[in-house]
Amino acid sequence: MSLNETFNNLANTNGYKNVKTQWPLISKISNTDSLDFNSIVPYYFGPTMSVGKIDPALLLLYEKPFNSKYNTFTQFLLYATEKLFYKLNLSSNNVLKENNDLGLNSENTGSSIGTGIISIEDALQATTSMVPPVIQKNKKLSPHFIPKILPNMAPANLHINYKLKGPILTTSTACATGTQSIIDGYRYLQNEDDFDETEHMIVGASEASGHALSIAGFQRLRAMSVKGVSKPFDVERDGFVLSEGCGVMLLSKSNISNVKENDICIVGSGLTSDGYHLTSPLPDGDGGYRAMKKACKNTVLFENLEKNKMYNLYVNCHATSTKVGDLSEIKAIIKLFGGAKNLNVYVVSSKGALGHSLGASGAIEACICYQTLKTNTILPTKNLKHIDQEIASLLPENIKILTEADGPLKLEKIDFAMNNSFGFGGVNSSVLLYKV
Repeated sequence: MSLNETFNNLANTNGYKNVKTQWPLISKISNTDSLDFNSIVPYYFGPTMSVGKIDPALLLLYEKPFNSKYNTFTQFLLYATEKLFYKLNLSSNNVLKENNDLGLNSENTGSSIGTGIISIEDALQATTSMVPPVIQKNKKLSPHFIPKILPNMAPANLHINYKLKGPILTTSTACATGTQSIIDGYRYLQNEDDFDETEHMIVGASEASGHALSIAGFQRLRAMSVKGVSKPFDVERDGFVLSEGCGVMLLSKSNISNVKENDICIVGSGLTSDGYHLTSPLPDGDGGYRAMKKACKNTVLFENLEKNKMYNLYVNCHATSTKVGDLSEIKAIIKLFGGAKNLNVYVVSSKGALGHSLGASGAIEACICYQTLKTNTILPTKNLKHIDQEIASLLPENIKILTEADGPLKLEKIDFAMNNSFGFGGVNSSVLLYKV
């Protein structure tokens, strides 16, 4: 089986904790009776609304603490990256090791980090300091206000912290941000010129939008669950549950000569727009279909599949638990992969367990795709008990949506993983991972 000439190889460890052990903990996001308050602090807005909110105090664990000049989504990024670097033996006490096995240094490393919404909390605090009667008490506006609300300040602080001098790319495309940030980093490494020294890109996204104002805004759009439970594809789904988080991975430039067996590589990406509506996807899923099709173009998935062999594809859907969105995405998946004779497609949405962390969701879910390929184990959609019949009736024989009852599915090998992220404004992003 031949591969593209140029790869971008994902590091053997990523910044997301082991999914299998952490999944039961995180899945209690809407279960108020058994929440683990050491890891998740529930944030309520109304009698039934629940949100998975991370307590920033849990991140202040280092000798050089993240202080008041860092907003919360910056803290998330610094924390997650330090965990990643520590696992890869790249840093010690927030300082990059000069000599490391990956050859990563300040000159050859950049980042592609996004966020969906600026810090609402900081914007509101600054606003209240400028209106009567507060302004009459000579309360000063924080000098950190502007840096705190700029989307590129999270990766900028990351570069300052580790003395990185490569490029900074910042994406903000609503809920497609995380996956598009990974794609932007991937494409940068693919398309670098002869004078560019960049060999590594830290890619991902961070989001800290668990605020009453954002919750109220999504409520007004009727996008959030009034039951406080995320149930993608389920007949009883009624919208998403808001959460916070960060997903970060290290992407390294590679080629056919140094890719090893069981390496996990990005082999395709797709970006499209609907040109249709500000908050609703195309009913037939055409925007998502075109993004996925682009991600599969010129890859082994369509060009070099052996005719007498069955392949397994894992799709981590954007599926946020809304009636229109879930159905639209399934239609797109069926249009692209339905009926393929030597391709088994397993469909899951992690948002049943993790909620929807907006701009960060695609980055977190890409980490789950990595872990799924690494372990050859698919975790089903949490809270999915009864697939909506309108969806179930469309499924061809080779496409299966995994419910809670299916339990973890262990396969001999999962060959491909696709991560989809779609956002307000009709933006669509898809990235395809391959296990060598």
